[in-house]
Amino acid sequence: MRSGNTAGRATGWIAALAGMALGCSSGAAHAQEGSKYLTRGHSHDWTLTTTIDLRAYQDIRSRDSKGNRKVTFDTWTFENATVVFPFIPDTASSETVESSYTGKVTLDDQLRDDTPEFIKRVDNGMGAWLAKWEVGPADKAREMELEVSVSMTCYETVFNEDAAKTVGWPQGAWPAEAASALLPQPFIDHDSSGPYDMEPVKKLVKEWTNGDPKKVPPMVLAKWVAGQVVQSVQVSGDGFSFDRTGLLEGLDLQGPGETARRKRGSPFDIACFLVAAYREAGLPARLVIGFDKSEEEATFLKKTDSKGGLLAWVEWCLYDESDNSVTWVPVDIAEMRRTQSRLPKDFMNKPLKYFGTHERLDDMMPFAFHFHPPTTVVSYGSPGFWGWLVFPELPQNCSQSISLRGATTSTRGGNDAKQDRNNNSNNNRRGR
Repeated sequence: MRSGNTAGRATGWIAALAGMALGCSSGAAHAQEGSKYLTRGHSHDWTLTTTIDLRAYQDIRSRDSKGNRKVTFDTWTFENATVVFPFIPDTASSETVESSYTGKVTLDDQLRDDTPEFIKRVDNGMGAWLAKWEVGPADKAREMELEVSVSMTCYETVFNEDAAKTVGWPQGAWPAEAASALLPQPFIDHDSSGPYDMEPVKKLVKEWTNGDPKKVPPMVLAKWVAGQVVQSVQVSGDGFSFDRTGLLEGLDLQGPGETARRKRGSPFDIACFLVAAYREAGLPARLVIGFDKSEEEATFLKKTDSKGGLLAWVEWCLYDESDNSVTWVPVDIAEMRRTQSRLPKDFMNKPLKYFGTHERLDDMMPFAFHFHPPTTVVSYGSPGFWGWLVFPELPQNCSQSISLRGATTSTRGGNDAKQDRNNNSNNNRRGR
């Protein structure tokens, strides 16, 4: 059985080479500025608000001298703390203006900092920035809250596979932003306990590509590997972690090696696995974490509402050395798996839904490329996108919770016509 599967994949890999000459049809859209490979369609203006609550540990099990139940609290005393949270200026399907990014930190309901400072040069940021706030001194504090709001325009995307197939591997170095998408990353290559066992990922990539991933152009490789992931990995669980009170604490991630070994994982695990597989094949790839407004509406007033529409997808890099252009191509691997677990045998010769072309990305608001900021900060329990540095000593007994909400960006003056057009386009798309 094993040799039969390997032979079938080898045949498919050879067929992928042949498919280069057959061509793939693609839809039409207005050209995205700066890219002839990925175009943008309908758009929507969104504002995403993320709230991080950090609370000192509460013990409700203790009793007083008379046997009555009482609540005791840990408290924090420190000289200063710096809080960080990501900012993404743009992705394949979104663009954001720096001035729209606002945020504030409160300590025990007292405002400490409402002017974020941006760190724009992050070694393995892949284009992401970090915003930071200074908390100042604390004396027996119990609660910290970070609230971040950012406005963005999100677009549907259409991928021109015919054009992308003509782009080969770079003869020189990858551009800096793409090169950083090949560097080790928390929860892709390792976690706080150490490096992951990546041998299962390496073994599958070698099997899927006959040990020679660069024998085909990057686009052909990216599509082939995505197809293999769709057909070999099952979605299991949602990947969310909750605190003792049922609030969303962060994400429960098993690592790409374990996903490759078990052949199952949450939607977040599968996205991490695809990123790891692309990187193992030499193709820069980054995780995109976002909030799906349509999914939030679908879960309104249900038990799952606390996590709303939090989700992740992947972008891989198409670098055209002839004009020094970088195009990030989105792949919603979890949605591909959910809607089409068995791909047609000739899928390499046909456009694949959610591979580059994605008609729902205008509802999906990207806000991070990392589950945990790519710097030396700490969070609690599960990765939750934020972190802090505390001097002189980090508080230990804390619980964190995360909430997100999206809303149509309010418009003023001349922007009303644009918003009306976006809303009409969005309503028409939902009617398809």
